[in-house]
Amino acid sequence: MMLQDLAESRAERIVIISAPGSRYKLPALGWTYEKMIGIVDAMHEQNLFVQVATFALPVDGTQATIWARRLSLH
Repeated sequence: MMLQDLAESRAERIVIISAPGSRYKLPALGWTYEKMIGIVDAMHEQNLFVQVATFALPVDGTQATIWARRLSLH
């Protein structure tokens, strides 16, 4: 799903928050780290955006990664 969302996105930047120790899980909605890590995996598999920065956040093991749209050569 994430790869399709990226392909359809008009965003210039995307910020992904990776929070393996988050207490804000909603298993009934499928919002657990084990399922949501697929978003991070999808970002590494796609070629529309490039990773430009990663920042540690003040919560155990949490980080924000900024991705910028790759410049088109068309």
